[in-house]
Amino acid sequence: MEAEKFLKNEIPYNIRQKLIGTFSRAYADTENLKISDSAFASKKGDETLTYIRNLKVEEQMKNEIESKFLPFKYNECKNCAENCTHYEFQTENAIITVSRVSKENMMPRKAKFRENLSFNNQISLFDIEETSNKKHILLTHVCEDGKLQSLMLGIPSANGKTWECNLNLLKELSVIKNSDEELADNTLKIRKGIKEGNK
Repeated sequence: MEAEKFLKNEIPYNIRQKLIGTFSRAYADTENLKISDSAFASKKGDETLTYIRNLKVEEQMKNEIESKFLPFKYNECKNCAENCTHYEFQTENAIITVSRVSKENMMPRKAKFRENLSFNNQISLFDIEETSNKKHILLTHVCEDGKLQSLMLGIPSANGKTWECNLNLLKELSVIKNSDEELADNTLKIRKGIKEGNK
């Protein structure tokens, strides 16, 4: 099975759209903290908010799994040195880890748990035969001026330095069904079958 097909089957379009909302809520909560507490107005406070935002996005995912909004499972796992933890979010066939990066398409820094889940340890990912091993999906986010600028979902390549395939969820087309609701002026609406003769 090819990487893009696996990724889209494992995390369908409607779930990918939900993830945008999940991350947006986490970012908004972090910005509200900045507004409500002047301690975060300093340079040191801004640096601290970066760590809080990283925590908040993972906790938001966990909370929305618990409330059944997101259809995943999760585990809180220790790193190799056992001095900190990270969340692993699970689908039926994959483990998703989350990482903040500074630019779109950038891979996170090397980590042993990512190495253990990398493509080179899972050659059967694209084979037809079934395997009980879960595959690795990476979810990266980019923050700029407190706003979510990129949300990348993808499968890391064998060397862990590039993507086997990826999708920027903020750039995926959104499908809007025909309705009479008022939409913002900058919303592009495509109506199906306005002119039946044009194909």
